[in-house]
Amino acid sequence: MEPLSFDFRLSEFDLSLLPVDAEMLKGNEAMMRSTLLDHLRGLFERLPGEWRITPHEKHISVTWFAETSQDMDSLMTLVISLIRQQAFSQAETILRTLFAIYPDDRGVLFNLGIMLCEQGRLQEAREVLKKLTRTAPDFANGWNALGVALSREGKRKEASSAFQKSLGIDPENGQVMRNLGALMARKDPQEALRHLTRAAKLLPSDPPAQYTYGKCLMDTGSLADADTVLKKAIALNENSKIADLCREARLNIARRNLKAAVPRGLRTEVVVFCLAALETFKEVGRERTQAIAFEIAALGSSGLNVTDRTSRFRLLNLPGNFSALHLVVYMYVGLKKVAPRMDPGIDFSKEYTFALAMPPVKKGKSRGRKAR
Repeated sequence: MEPLSFDFRLSEFDLSLLPVDAEMLKGNEAMMRSTLLDHLRGLFERLPGEWRITPHEKHISVTWFAETSQDMDSLMTLVISLIRQQAFSQAETILRTLFAIYPDDRGVLFNLGIMLCEQGRLQEAREVLKKLTRTAPDFANGWNALGVALSREGKRKEASSAFQKSLGIDPENGQVMRNLGALMARKDPQEALRHLTRAAKLLPSDPPAQYTYGKCLMDTGSLADADTVLKKAIALNENSKIADLCREARLNIARRNLKAAVPRGLRTEVVVFCLAALETFKEVGRERTQAIAFEIAALGSSGLNVTDRTSRFRLLNLPGNFSALHLVVYMYVGLKKVAPRMDPGIDFSKEYTFALAMPPVKKGKSRGRKAR
């Protein structure tokens, strides 16, 4: 096979991906060049075949000598890894080189389109992915990727058509069902639910599929079922952005359930946070409850403004993304559980007592009204 030569421009490297402080590298050109060389060596050492690296003034050339056609699969695996790490400039250098040599290759077009879409370069992504669907019209994932790019551009009708074509080729593709359902849910949640229910069954370990399904259940009025799905989705990856979205959705369910139930004089938001805290502390046990409450107390010593609705905080002992009021309520409930004599410095006693008296929501039933 002919050798492939990739020219990585120094100015296009994302220095934040390197193991050395970016500001230090910017101030030391020799160190930056050495670090980049080591980085590229580490990448190409993963590949079969031989390779040669040559530094230049403004770029670094890597020539790769593949031994078999199967070695190209390893190169594409490297590209996918770079895209997942958001090392887009490095992935693009490889993909553009391959595209110039293999302009109709399905894998090259697909990954180039995905990379452009992930960067928000949607028009470029659309053109590449349209070429892919013309070149490989029977490639279901190509139509799906085109649908995602069109959806992000706001071209809903075209996106729906692309997703439908993908499903026509691969009717049991859960990711396509998830994407089509998410698109439809914006205007017709009831119709979207059919696709999202199936997607959730096909992708039980996929947080986006579970979140989108749970959110659609919310929008159709099935609040208790939605809460169950969202809670399971959080458990798939407690520290992910999807988990944060699921937590916020669960709080919205609690708000809707309690809207008419909370008596005048009590703050509904505080009751919602009390219920969430009681559930959390029941699950994590006394030791972690104490750690959480004391961590918030320490954070609060430097000031937590409960009227601030915009700032968000994270804890070491509890995953999630919290407002100041949310944290203070958690601290209050936690101290009630582990140190009831300690003065929390704020009085949520009425809301806390009301939350303690709230009956649990039975599975399959919802305090929310079902949509017609």
